[in-house]
Amino acid sequence: FRSFFERYRPDAIVVSGDWEVGVAQFVELCSGARKPEDVHGLLLRENGHFRDTGPGVLLPPEQWADPDPAEVPWDDYNRIYASRQLKTSGLAGMREFSVTVAKGCPLGCAFCTIPGYQGRKDRRRSVSSVLACVDEARRSYAFDYVSLFAPTLTLRRDWVLDFCYALLNHPRRYRWKSCTTLQALDEELV
Repeated sequence: FRSFFERYRPDAIVVSGDWEVGVAQFVELCSGARKPEDVHGLLLRENGHFRDTGPGVLLPPEQWADPDPAEVPWDDYNRIYASRQLKTSGLAGMREFSVTVAKGCPLGCAFCTIPGYQGRKDRRRSVSSVLACVDEARRSYAFDYVSLFAPTLTLRRDWVLDFCYALLNHPRRYRWKSCTTLQALDEELV
């Protein structure tokens, strides 16, 4: 995916580590709060060429940040899924709320870039923190379903079962979807 972004000649591209860390480091670099040698996980454009700053930073799930739902432009967000020109994995005509559940994946599928920039270890939020995030968003956004963002959601079957049982006992039984692979599925999970 690196070559896709390089053709647009941006000042920086996050190529390794967590995106939010890479973006924060670049903002700090531009403001003078960070030195170039203290930036990691980016391609920085210097003198017309890109310099790789090495491996990026991977945060533990407890340090992942969620956007403040009151600050999200929900009308614009919904237009993403209404556009026929954009190819998204959203459900047509429905309002989606997406929450990051996991980053990283040990599977190493030939087509996937996830292990290259998010690492090979499955880093996953707790079920309670995911539901708290969804509940918080529900206060300001009337979505139809939740998209659980994870490279391979069912890689940790114990997490999925805990999530399903927690949702069954939750006051709101949110509808949800996610991505996985066939090798990480069985009849009980389906």
